[in-house]
Amino acid sequence: MKGKGAEVHAWLVSFLAGSDSPNHSTRKECVFLTDGVDLGQLQQEVELRYSVGGRNVDILEIKALGPFGNSKT
Repeated sequence: MKGKGAEVHAWLVSFLAGSDSPNHSTRKECVFLTDGVDLGQLQQEVELRYSVGGRNVDILEIKALGPFGNSKT
């Protein structure tokens, strides 16, 4: 998720990881940093990181924490 000189944004992502059954899934919250605003790419990154071993990932919420500077080129 890198771009040259893009503004860095922080995101709080809430999701369920684990089983097909909500009773056997784990709710997680993680902060992700991105260069620029690309929610599709952010969603893909979360799914790639947490769907290891065939586990399901259901994103519940993506909350913008805001920009906080520019990335280095």
